[in-house]
Amino acid sequence: MKSKNRETGDKGEDIAVQHLEKNGFTVLGRNYLKPWGELDIIAAKKGVIHFVEVKSISVKKEGDFDYNPLFNITKQKKDRLRRIIQTYLREEGKEDEDYQVDAIAVYLKEGEVDEMEHLEDILL
Repeated sequence: MKSKNRETGDKGEDIAVQHLEKNGFTVLGRNYLKPWGELDIIAAKKGVIHFVEVKSISVKKEGDFDYNPLFNITKQKKDRLRRIIQTYLREEGKEDEDYQVDAIAVYLKEGEVDEMEHLEDILL
């Protein structure tokens, strides 16, 4: 049985994939997992690999969006992202390819998208 947080996260990732595909991205993979980290979505567009971190939040009532889920991308998370990205690039033989890190915040209300924010090329 999935936890409520896991259900919210999975729904947010599904929505993020739809958003990326609708905007010309090709999704290369999801949930690339190693003991030291996870990549939520790996996508490509115009010859650039995009490693997409998805943060989702579910709210019950109006005004609950005072919290930005992107604040959950802490220094420790950024360190893990750097390491897992290097692992992925090495394993896939793509060390010489251009890449960037994006973040997508998905705000859900009553199980539906209320708002979404896509930040491209965030700094690690």
